Amino acid sequence: MNSKVVLVLVLLALATGAAAVLTINAGRTGGPSPAAAGDGTLLPGLSGRLDSVTRITVTRSAGTFSLVRTDAGWTMPEKGGYAVPADRVRRLLVQLGDASGLQERTSRPELYARLGVEDPVAGATTPEAQASQAALVTLLAGEQELGKVIIGTDKFDPPRGVYVRRAGQAPSFLVPGEIALPREALGWLDPQIGNIARERVRSVTISHADGTSIIIARQTREEPTFVVTNIPAGRELKSPGAGESAATVMSFLNFEDVAAAASVDPATNPKARAGASVRVRTFDGVLIDIRAFTAPTAPLPGVPDPGAERVWWTLAASADPEWTPPEPPPPAPDAPADQPPPATRSAQDVEKEVGEFNTRWKGWAFAPPAWKASAVALTWAELLKEQALTPTSTQVIPADGSPVPAPAAPTTPPTTP
Repeated sequence: MNSKVVLVLVLLALATGAAAVLTINAGRTGGPSPAAAGDGTLLPGLSGRLDSVTRITVTRSAGTFSLVRTDAGWTMPEKGGYAVPADRVRRLLVQLGDASGLQERTSRPELYARLGVEDPVAGATTPEAQASQAALVTLLAGEQELGKVIIGTDKFDPPRGVYVRRAGQAPSFLVPGEIALPREALGWLDPQIGNIARERVRSVTISHADGTSIIIARQTREEPTFVVTNIPAGRELKSPGAGESAATVMSFLNFEDVAAAASVDPATNPKARAGASVRVRTFDGVLIDIRAFTAPTAPLPGVPDPGAERVWWTLAASADPEWTPPEPPPPAPDAPADQPPPATRSAQDVEKEVGEFNTRWKGWAFAPPAWKASAVALTWAELLKEQALTPTSTQVIPADGSPVPAPAAPTTPPTTP
């Protein structure tokens, strides 16, 4: 290919790109568009009615979810009514109410997808729909609709903005600035379950339905590693640090999904199955009890149920009855007589922490990261080296990890006299 041909192809590509830009920008006047009817804002009149909004509905191809204002604050019904941080809702409402200076872009439906302002359809499975950022946001005050707008893709190069289109209207616009709209339901929630640092953990006990249990512990804070303390006699671990990951199960623990606890309990959900029970004991007076379940993940409204299962946890905290508050250290020899002694952890401190945990956890089931779920679902079969068996043996290694019984001694048949 000679240089003239290359030059022609480059010029054609530039011309095609320029034509697309001109098409998308069709109708743009350089300032606020005449199509931005009313007071020149995206949602006229909204800024004075932000406090009257009681429901926000977001529809995408991945499904529909809503934010509902209750007496207790903002919640998400699709996640069992889990709390939504009020500051995230307020930020979105203020940005929508202040959105102005609209610059008109395309009114051609076949070009909407380039800006992410096509009509989203919950449950759409085409690759284009799955990749689209289009989100239909509906604001309600009781049953009264205050605004309905499709939020499209962000424009990051200067001047920065967001592509939008009022639902049911043809023109699309570039709104200067930012509209902070998490596109996924979980993006609205605070995912933290809890955080108990490894340094605080004394032991982790994993109990299975078959009666077997595994204890991973250390005796003092100064011990650098955790060890499995109840290895069956005659057996050996595959790795000396096999249980180490269990000690960090509560460290920076965030959920990947959340649901009402009853929805994963076999007593109320026939599709759920109980798993292991786990107890985490700290050096400073806290017990954490975790119950694991396997249950389907509920899809968002408008999306077919994929039938996928995952591990869910319910958690409860309590004060360790075996713990006693430490004595305060003696004052330094050169400390002033009126200097108060150094603060130590008290029983009241334990009760306060326990109460905060239970307030956050009661009534909820959390889906932990897969690696954390696996770390406290360990069995002896996973931890112990296999025992050598004779070539003719068909014995099975016991689930509790106990040694395989020795084969019975062969008997000599009686001889015929």
